[in-house]
Amino acid sequence: MFFVTGDTFNDFNKTLEYFEQFNNLARNTKAYFIAGNHDMVRGVKYYQLEEPQSKYYLHHKTLLIPDTNFAIVGNNGWYDYSFAKTRLNLTDNDYYHFKQTYWVDAVIDAPLSDRERFDRTLAQIEESIEQVQAVGQSNRHIILLTHFVPRLEFIKFTDYEKWNISTAMLGGVGLGELIDRYQLDYVDFGHLHIRTPDTQIGQTTYLHQPLGYRTKRRHEWENADFMTEFMQTTKIIEIN
Repeated sequence: MFFVTGDTFNDFNKTLEYFEQFNNLARNTKAYFIAGNHDMVRGVKYYQLEEPQSKYYLHHKTLLIPDTNFAIVGNNGWYDYSFAKTRLNLTDNDYYHFKQTYWVDAVIDAPLSDRERFDRTLAQIEESIEQVQAVGQSNRHIILLTHFVPRLEFIKFTDYEKWNISTAMLGGVGLGELIDRYQLDYVDFGHLHIRTPDTQIGQTTYLHQPLGYRTKRRHEWENADFMTEFMQTTKIIEIN
């Protein structure tokens, strides 16, 4: 089973097509995904993101892994500006206008405020965890897949003011608190363009090894070819 935590394309329809083709071609592997903010910028509305667009799309879904005591909880995630608020004394309106001026998410369909969308995300994740724990046994191991950053510990502040403001759009403190409350086994996330060693916080192991860009403007690979970089950044969890 192969899982991608978002930002496959800048177009949700292209992402859907990619995973349909992948699964049609792969013989011994099933590939699943959640949407990152880049997947959301074209080809999809908010209400469509909330619907089961494909059996391989795991937003607000649970997936029991056969013949194991493990389950996947998937959720795209969102943000509520709380990371930035730990350092900056700005209002929600300040962060919103910064986002509309400088951030790619300005073009994403947004019928809810960012705080409302984040709160809904937390409610969905908690609902999914409760569903998993209600299926036969409460001690089932859970792997949470989400795109946005789950904890403040992974946020790096600098002397660059615009970057510090942009941390408002990276995730939210409340998700880390929820993870701690349920003592999840694994959390795999994306969004940041830095690679983080596997990190144990409390009972939870956090995985974050994004493939990143290889363009003229942004070169984030360590190797010259795609397959070497792909294998180097793919995390393998063996379960039984």
